Amino acid sequence: MRNYIKSRLHRRFSIIFLLVLVLAAAGGIGQHIYMSANQQGLQNESRQWRETQNVLADLEFYTQQIIIAGRGYLAFGDGSELDDTERNLSAARAQLEEYRSLGKADTDLVAQTEEFLNDYKNEWLPQLTEAVEAGSTTIENREQISSQAGALINSLSSGHDQAEAARMNVNDRYFELNENSNLAYLLYLIGMLSALGVIVWLLLRKTTGPLWEMKNAAAKVGSGEEIAISDNHRSDEIGELSRSFNAMASSIQQNQNAIMDRNEELVVQQNELQEQQEYLRTLNELNETFSGSMGKQVLMEQLLAKMYDLFHFDKGMVAALEPSWQAAWYGMSEEEKQHFETHSADSPFALIENTKKAHVIERKSYGGEEGLSTKETTVYEMYLPVFSSKQEMIGAAVFTRTGKNFSGRERETMQGILRQASISFGRILLFEKTEKERFLYQRIIDSVDEGIQYIDESGTLEHANHWTWSMIGAGAQNEAQALPFGEWTSEWLKQIDEDCREKVENYFQAFIDNGTGPDFSIEYKITTDSSVHVYELYGRNVQMESEEKGTIFVHRNRTKEFELDQMKSDLVSTVSHELRTPLSSILGFAELLLVKDLKPARQKKYIETIHREGGRLTSLINDFLDLQRMEAGRQEYEMEEVDLSSLMLEVVDTFEPNQPEHTFVVKDRLQYGRIHADKGKIVQGVTNIIGNAVKFSPEGGEVKIELANEQNMVRVKISDEGLGIPEKELPHLFSKFHRINDEDRRKIRGTGLGLAVTKQIVEDHKGRIEVASTEGEGSSFCLFFPLAGVEFDMEELPEGSELHSVLILEDDRSLGMLLSEELRHARYEVVHYFNPYKALEALKRGLRPEVFVVDLMLGEEMDGWKFIERLKSFRHTEDVPIIVSSALHEDKERMARMDVRHYLTKPYPPNSLSQQVRRIIEQTDNHGEVYVPDFNEV
Repeated sequence: MRNYIKSRLHRRFSIIFLLVLVLAAAGGIGQHIYMSANQQGLQNESRQWRETQNVLADLEFYTQQIIIAGRGYLAFGDGSELDDTERNLSAARAQLEEYRSLGKADTDLVAQTEEFLNDYKNEWLPQLTEAVEAGSTTIENREQISSQAGALINSLSSGHDQAEAARMNVNDRYFELNENSNLAYLLYLIGMLSALGVIVWLLLRKTTGPLWEMKNAAAKVGSGEEIAISDNHRSDEIGELSRSFNAMASSIQQNQNAIMDRNEELVVQQNELQEQQEYLRTLNELNETFSGSMGKQVLMEQLLAKMYDLFHFDKGMVAALEPSWQAAWYGMSEEEKQHFETHSADSPFALIENTKKAHVIERKSYGGEEGLSTKETTVYEMYLPVFSSKQEMIGAAVFTRTGKNFSGRERETMQGILRQASISFGRILLFEKTEKERFLYQRIIDSVDEGIQYIDESGTLEHANHWTWSMIGAGAQNEAQALPFGEWTSEWLKQIDEDCREKVENYFQAFIDNGTGPDFSIEYKITTDSSVHVYELYGRNVQMESEEKGTIFVHRNRTKEFELDQMKSDLVSTVSHELRTPLSSILGFAELLLVKDLKPARQKKYIETIHREGGRLTSLINDFLDLQRMEAGRQEYEMEEVDLSSLMLEVVDTFEPNQPEHTFVVKDRLQYGRIHADKGKIVQGVTNIIGNAVKFSPEGGEVKIELANEQNMVRVKISDEGLGIPEKELPHLFSKFHRINDEDRRKIRGTGLGLAVTKQIVEDHKGRIEVASTEGEGSSFCLFFPLAGVEFDMEELPEGSELHSVLILEDDRSLGMLLSEELRHARYEVVHYFNPYKALEALKRGLRPEVFVVDLMLGEEMDGWKFIERLKSFRHTEDVPIIVSSALHEDKERMARMDVRHYLTKPYPPNSLSQQVRRIIEQTDNHGEVYVPDFNEV
């Protein structure tokens, strides 16, 4: 039996595995039985303690119920309470018997409980009955009953707590036993694995040792060394393998010499075969190069490299002569390349072109061609032509070899390769010509601002210009790809207006379904946030040899024509409306004057109306004619030097009396404000802007005119608090006859020419105009004009820079402009008002000047003194210094009330005002003093 097991390795492993498995199972089962028995005992003990807890809790409950029911019976004499007492006594005695039967019962507690129950039933309950029957509510032993019942309840509660503690102790022991059990299992498993590892290691060592010895012996056999493996006398597979290996090694060593001799012969044959394969592989790669290359330079470089692999020359060149010189080089210096290109006409090219054969030149070496040799060496240069199918020489090849001529076979092979190369050269030349023409045609159609596309019979988009691809949304890398009908039409239809999509889709589909398609064109629109584009679409069938091959679609851009038609329509509509309205008034009032006998006052009123409407009609015609002259470049301007500050005050002066709902604020920050301009045209332009600010602020509000320098320009910013301009209308705002059609603006009259005229005027003065607007909040127009006669560097003042602000309240325009000019040059920000009420309204809206300059004679409703009193009544202006500028004589009463120390009547030097303002601002303790400066003292 022992020899039977040892004769095979798998029998040994199987026996050992079974023994280990049996031992592991026996140990595991024994340990499990032991641990389970301990756990079961602890679980039983815990259950007994839990039952003891429950019985004690019930005893405590029934004892309390006995006391409560007995007291109720004694107090109320209710028979049900007596019944409850007897029932609770019976239940308590039953629980006591159950407690006595448990193995965890406390004998003292049992005796105490039994004594209480017996006393209560035999002694105290009859006393309760007698007392109730006698009508009494107390008994003699009441205190003893309460004391004994309380002691029993405390004992029961204490017994319950002790049972709880005992049960918790049992549970802790149970958990500790579980942890120990798990640890024991882990240690047992580690021990078994360790024993198994040792057994496996011993078996592997006994098995792999002989194998390792045979591995080393095999290596020696491979290297040709002699080996000798001793017999291990084993009867298993290892022993048999060892003996077989010894026999095989002996056989190998005996035949090794014969094998080596044969191997040398095979190596020689293999080298020859590899050379032949390399030659054929190179020729095959050349054929692939000829068939696959689409570039002359790539073809020549690959041809030269493969020729070198085949023929091993020292220097080489392959050149294309048509349409221009282009070459690939090998082993040649830049100087040699340049020399060859320069003298190629004097080379043997003409000879090989005439003879149509290769030509070899034999010469002496020079310039280091002989290498390390000290003797002159012969160099052979071979020139080979490359002809087209028309027998025209389109290229040539030159190869140089030092010390060894080219054999006849090499020449024939080279000429054969070049004949194949000529076919590739011709194909590449034809391809380049075709590509050049295709690129030219593509550039031509791409430069057209219209869509051109070609689809085949199935509707697949095969070719298109760049405009078409951009409409489909294809990138430059995808323009060469064909797109199915459904794909390109779906992308196209997304771009156009929704109401045109069905019409365009049906038009495309008609050509696919019917073959010929309709003979009419259709029109569609593409609307974006800023513009509307109109296109005319028409299609024509493409025929080849009387067979339909597809369809050409053209998308002609009609946007300019559409805009021109729209402009004509707007012109007719606007001009007819704006001309008819004043003409109707003129004709109507003129007819009334002719046919009726009117009073002089009524006649005057009608004549004034006719004059006003005539002026309005003249203004409309002048705007239209001015714009036509400006656009045609025929407008003449009378240029002069204009002060924009004075001009803006004059323009505001024309608006203010007639616009009581609007407050006009001129905020002047100019250091220098003179420009070269036609004063009348500048007035016309800014009047248009301010007029629009008033017209499109129907609820009134503030119209702010801000003047400032910006680089070498004067910026005039006109802002309002009106309706604002929708963002989509901004790009069209300066178009002729353009009006915004919405509910708020439809009732506001206008021709749509004012902004177009203003823009042209500004641009003709080498300026620019900008607009910013928020719908519902107002608009801001900025006009920029270049300065005139500036010979000094101005410090640019940003819009948010800190300048001391002075408010001038002066109803005399000339004096007001003079004072403003003086203060501006002294680097103060000037806010000028003519009307005291408008100034007070601006102060309420947040205007905060640092000094007031107030004229006393302002009008009938409010003079300067009343204005000053109003300033003193405002908390935010009561401490602002005030300078009185007046032509009145001194009012001593008011001067005393307002603490006026000096008084000066006009006129006075303006420069003194700026000095006085500077003195006041430099003081840090101003408390709203009123200054009437004596400018003789200043």
